[in-house]
Amino acid sequence: AAVALTTTLVTFILPESYASTARIAVEKDAPDIASLGNAERSVPMWDPFWIQNQFEKIQSKLILYQVITNLNLTRVWAERFKEEGALPVETTYRVLKGQLSVSQVRNTSLIEIKVYSELKEEAAALANEIAKVYKDSRINRWEEISKRGIAKLEDEYKKVDAEYVKKQKEVDDLKDKGKIS
Repeated sequence: AAVALTTTLVTFILPESYASTARIAVEKDAPDIASLGNAERSVPMWDPFWIQNQFEKIQSKLILYQVITNLNLTRVWAERFKEEGALPVETTYRVLKGQLSVSQVRNTSLIEIKVYSELKEEAAALANEIAKVYKDSRINRWEEISKRGIAKLEDEYKKVDAEYVKKQKEVDDLKDKGKIS
């Protein structure tokens, strides 16, 4: 009876807390095309640590600092915690990371980003913004990789084209030498 009474009292004393979850599908990056000299498309190997790496990236300073900036959390939380000016970014990062839980939906490539807050709108905004910033970072990384791949393909094309021009000149010279039309 004492345990039930204590639990009931603690439940009424604690402030309300809300959780908001954003689910995102993540797939390991795989190149769309192979190089000119290699016709096989490379298939990514299974990596048991890949999904765990994504959890760490989602919780990284790179992602969360951008969320802090996008939502102006240093000022918003300073006002809520009755601090003067703005909270230090590192403090804001630690508070945000403490409100964050990242997990995998069992047997899927889905990641759940769950954020807890005393304000339900804030919990939803934080979860959605973290998912958006992570998605944007993956897209930006993929674009960079694609640009480097395109540049490499262009270099390979130039080499092959130069070799073709050289061989065509040799053929033309042989035709002229042999008086072949």
